[in-house]
Amino acid sequence: MAYRARERCPETGALGFCVQPMQRGKQSILINLGISRDPVFGPVIIFGVGGYTVDVIADRRVMLPPLNLSLARQLICQSRAWQVLQENSHRPHSDLEQLCEVLLSLSQMAVELPHLQAVEINPLMINKQGVLAVDVSVSLGEPAPLAISPYPKHLREEVSLKGGRTVEIRPIRGEDEPNHLMFYNSLSAESIRLRYFYNRGVPDHLELANWTQIDYDREMAFIATAWKADGSGWETLGVVRAVTDADNVRAEFSVVIRDELQGKDWAVF
Repeated sequence: MAYRARERCPETGALGFCVQPMQRGKQSILINLGISRDPVFGPVIIFGVGGYTVDVIADRRVMLPPLNLSLARQLICQSRAWQVLQENSHRPHSDLEQLCEVLLSLSQMAVELPHLQAVEINPLMINKQGVLAVDVSVSLGEPAPLAISPYPKHLREEVSLKGGRTVEIRPIRGEDEPNHLMFYNSLSAESIRLRYFYNRGVPDHLELANWTQIDYDREMAFIATAWKADGSGWETLGVVRAVTDADNVRAEFSVVIRDELQGKDWAVF
């Protein structure tokens, strides 16, 4: 192998190589995923069925980074690979979570490595032992801008309320959808009317996705979230939102907090 590398690339030279046992069988499901670059939209995340049938089945689903957990699940569940997992895996939901973690890592690479032109993992084997990238190829190129702004994590801040409760103030994200629904359901009819100017019903998944998976370039929503008193998880205490029109001339601004917190002296220190 070293001789072949010197023979084919005499000027550039090879950085090295590793020898590993061949991976076969193990009742594995083969996945193809990676990063490609669109001339208009920049980096895109690709997911689908992998292995030697990748070009025959042509099961490729794409999504623009950055991804969050909700978008990663959506990308997987739209593909034929998810149908294969459901029919053949003994633990499809566990496999789904592992694949989501891989997609989130790829998304982070696409955001933080602008010179990354393409990454292909084919196949990614998934079985009872976990996930294993069998073959990976990477190419570099000129930086390409992202079509969607990444999550502005630098805007996160922790504050202490007058009562001593610690609250995190941060931009909203897709994973907040379940808590955001519980927050909405906790509001009184009067609070909902004052926020939306009419008495509306419970939002569906599409509305919640639009509220939580936002384009941080043209709108912003900050939530106040804190650990529940019984220690069972996080809860949303309030949200402030600003949305501009397409021409960036007018904007809608709103603030709403939980009913039991309204009118109280919750001074921050």
